[in-house]
Amino acid sequence: MKWMISLALAATMGASAFAQGGTKGGGINIPEAAERLTTRMTQELGLSPQQAEQVQALNVKFLEQTMVQRDQGAEGHRGVDKVAILEARDQELKAVLTADQFQKMKEMQGTRARTTPDGQPIKEATPVK
Repeated sequence: MKWMISLALAATMGASAFAQGGTKGGGINIPEAAERLTTRMTQELGLSPQQAEQVQALNVKFLEQTMVQRDQGAEGHRGVDKVAILEARDQELKAVLTADQFQKMKEMQGTRARTTPDGQPIKEATPVK
């Protein structure tokens, strides 16, 4: 009898913990995410302190826009128009970065799209015949 009560209690606790969710897919900390992105861009593109400050502001702005659009998508709106957001961000970054820095950033974005977060190449899928 005790084991049945223990099992029921464990199942209830597990279900309630699962129902609380967490931050997966939600709860992004925009200032921290923008800071990480800016730090990475500063290191890889060799940004000056003035450029880093301007890029930080742009990163915060565009992360906020992405989150607002994502939230609207959850409410039944069209959802995130990531392409438009990235194009607008690129236009503003062109005014801050040198031509070489901007070109290097675009090359890095293309490389990142073909690799996993740990640097492993993503293999092309072959269609099933």
